[in-house]
Amino acid sequence: MKKEKEISLSYRIFSPPSEFNLEELVEKIKSTNSSSIIQIIDPRWVVSNRQLKVAVYHTLKAFETKRNIARDVATEFLIRLSGKRQISSAVELFGINKESLYFLVLAFGGLDKENQQSLASFVKESKILIDKEVKQSLPLTEKKELSKFYECKEDIEEIEKKALENMAMIEAL
Repeated sequence: MKKEKEISLSYRIFSPPSEFNLEELVEKIKSTNSSSIIQIIDPRWVVSNRQLKVAVYHTLKAFETKRNIARDVATEFLIRLSGKRQISSAVELFGINKESLYFLVLAFGGLDKENQQSLASFVKESKILIDKEVKQSLPLTEKKELSKFYECKEDIEEIEKKALENMAMIEAL
C-alpha cells in the first residue's frame, strides 16, 4: 500500500450546466472504462487537496485490508471523506444533486499520468460537465462557513485539522 504522500489524484472543478441529467451523469461514471476510478462530488465542504488525498488513501487501504464499509469504492470514498459511517449522511454532505453549485471531478487509483488522462477523457466525453470551469484551488467555501461546519476556529489550518480528525474517526469507531 502506498503512503499517504504517494497517493496520486487529479481533479477539476466545474460549475454545472443549468440543465443536466444527474442519472445520465451517474451512468456515464459507471460505464467509464479507465485504469483510474472516477468520482464526482460536491466540493462545498472540501478544505484542501490534502483532505482529498487522505480520503483516497483511506478508501484504498480499506479495500486492501477488507475493512471497507461500502461495497463500492465510490461510496467508500464518500464515507471516508465525510467522516460519517452512514452512507446517507456521507451522500448528503458530499454527493452531487440538482442544487450543487459545483462539481469536483476526481480521478484516482492509477499512476499520476493515468489519473490525468482518465480525468481529461471523462470530462471530454461528458458534455454534461462542460459549462464552465471555476477556480481550481480549494477551499471554495469561505473560512467562516467552513469553521461553522467543522465546529472549530476560523483558521484554515485548524479547519483542515478538524476535517482530517473527522475522517480518522471512521477507523476508531
